[in-house]
Amino acid sequence: MSMKRESWTDDLSFTDDLSFRALIGKPSFLAGEDRAAYDRLRFAIQSEINPRTIFDEMRVQELTDKFWEEQRIKRHQIALIQSAKVDSLSSLLAPYYGDDLDAALETARNYYSSDQERLRAQKIVEQFGITDEQIEANGIHVRSLAILALDRMISNRETARNRLIKDHERRQRRVEKAKRRAPVNDN
Repeated sequence: MSMKRESWTDDLSFTDDLSFRALIGKPSFLAGEDRAAYDRLRFAIQSEINPRTIFDEMRVQELTDKFWEEQRIKRHQIALIQSAKVDSLSSLLAPYYGDDLDAALETARNYYSSDQERLRAQKIVEQFGITDEQIEANGIHVRSLAILALDRMISNRETARNRLIKDHERRQRRVEKAKRRAPVNDN
């Protein structure tokens, strides 16, 4: 059986040499994800596993997807922290504004804006001694439940990926052991 190395972005038909790949289906991508990077990752994994059966191909797909999803979730954790910056800074400014929480929120919004008000907000934040590290740390606290949920998702994918890798390594050891046991024909 010849092994065609096709891009997953190409259409597969049931007449291809690897028709079982069509049965597995194509991966799902979020907007902005690099399909070519996914294809390179899948090709590298496929080259290592060298699939011969549909089950081998499923392992390639699962391993690729688990690693891809793990990296995606890690990017989302960073995005969550970034999205909390205004709320984080607002809560750090609140004690200095007393009862005027709207003013603290406005200063936080201005701090992350691109207009003239940014300079005034930067001076206020600097005056109170609030650092970017404090804002990010508080942002982690603000989004902690969501970050913990994403951590669990990453851990689940890592566990599944490690299981697949160990299974592949176990299979390779069995093949090597069988090769060593096979009689050598010196004719």
